[in-house]
Amino acid sequence: MKTIKRPYLKLTLCILFVLLAVIAGIHQYYLSHGWVKVHYLTPEGEITERVHIGQEHTIRGPEEIEGYTFLRWRDEQGNTETRETITVYEDVWYAADYALALLTEEHPVYLFADENGYYRPQDPMLRSDAVTMLHILLGEPSGSGSFLDVEKKAPYARAAAALRELGVISGSRLHPDEVITRGELLEMLASLYPPAKEDYVFSDLEKGQPFYDACCCAAEQGWIESGKKAACRADEMLSRADTAALMNRITGRSERPGARLLQVGSPVDLYPTEDCYWDMVEACIPHEFKILADKEIWTDSVPAEKLPEGKRMIGWRLSWIGPDGRVLRDADMGNLHFDKDGWYTSGSRELDALVQETFDKVLVDGMDEEEQLLTLYRYVRDNFKYVRREPYPAGETPWLVDEATDMLATGKGNCYSYASAYCMLVRAIGVDAIVISGHVGANFAPHGWVEIMRNGEPHIFDTELSMAHPGQGDLYYYDRSYAAIANWSYVKR
Repeated sequence: MKTIKRPYLKLTLCILFVLLAVIAGIHQYYLSHGWVKVHYLTPEGEITERVHIGQEHTIRGPEEIEGYTFLRWRDEQGNTETRETITVYEDVWYAADYALALLTEEHPVYLFADENGYYRPQDPMLRSDAVTMLHILLGEPSGSGSFLDVEKKAPYARAAAALRELGVISGSRLHPDEVITRGELLEMLASLYPPAKEDYVFSDLEKGQPFYDACCCAAEQGWIESGKKAACRADEMLSRADTAALMNRITGRSERPGARLLQVGSPVDLYPTEDCYWDMVEACIPHEFKILADKEIWTDSVPAEKLPEGKRMIGWRLSWIGPDGRVLRDADMGNLHFDKDGWYTSGSRELDALVQETFDKVLVDGMDEEEQLLTLYRYVRDNFKYVRREPYPAGETPWLVDEATDMLATGKGNCYSYASAYCMLVRAIGVDAIVISGHVGANFAPHGWVEIMRNGEPHIFDTELSMAHPGQGDLYYYDRSYAAIANWSYVKR
């Protein structure tokens, strides 16, 4: 075996050192003068930028595409790129995430009147209605997503499918009949906007809690306030009016557009004096507009039609349309009182609930007023037990609501109870009945009965005597004038 002589060994080592130095120099030169590429993939194509190897590169800003909102860049592993700059040593790829943008240049109707023409501003906003609303405001895209609790023929099925495919809604169930909360709606909307760049402070929500990220997005976009005294109210159930106010703000609609009342028409349950009026009008009345001096001016519209005066039964709930085409609110129609939302009330929540329970058991859809009057008469006559009690003074009826409540709750009472129950039942279908506390019969016995005006004449409806004297006929005490039943000597005082 030969060995390398010492002079040659030194020469060999020198050559190796020179080669290593040359390689290191070439590498350093390449690092200083070589190029790599940063690829940005967008729906409109690829954008490529050359970057010196080892140099710092600023991530591109949003790529504006009409009708879409830029959300984020994602790297090759699908991770969101949150850095503003990166140091580049090799080719890098980023893909852009976009969401459909909510319509702002057009103002489509996104809340609708029900089959009776009512807009129901204070009614709860259901999740099915929210899905329909967002679908409209996104331009009604198509989609093939599905939910276990959404039937294919449901009116909101197409909207739900599209929003699921877009990632606005997740999960296997929509829960369409549940009331949507503010946090749930903000979470859906946040999927259409970039994540917040910072953490925001709220008085009722902390980082890590449900809907926190959505509320941060909302605060960054200017939809809600933030700060130590600002509440998100993420768990609050939204009304239709609440939803209209929020969505109008998000889509840039005017709080008070330049619209004449004639352009709005006569929406039956929307009043110009109420705070929610213009929010609901913007959401519900079809209109075209232009912007003058930063103000929305209506140029055309489809005004709401004026509904005819009179009673309206919505399900088993009663409202009354006045001569101006709007429902009575916090007002009376004879002996019928209507609350601040326009619904009839006895003044007692307990009694109102008992009346509705009775209607659910006894009345049938499609019955007219006469059928309802007779059905309720027979129900009170045949389904309660008579118990003797002390009579009330003649001419006074302050006991009406209490007696009706007790009768419907316990199933028993005396003549005043029978009369009160029937009176309050028929008032709730829009019949202006009253209870009479008087006397009846040859012995002038204390007695209570119901009186209803029929063609301008007072008629007797006496469920208790009808129960006590079945042999006189099924309807002997039903809808009888005082003259026609004079043998019983009804005396009002």
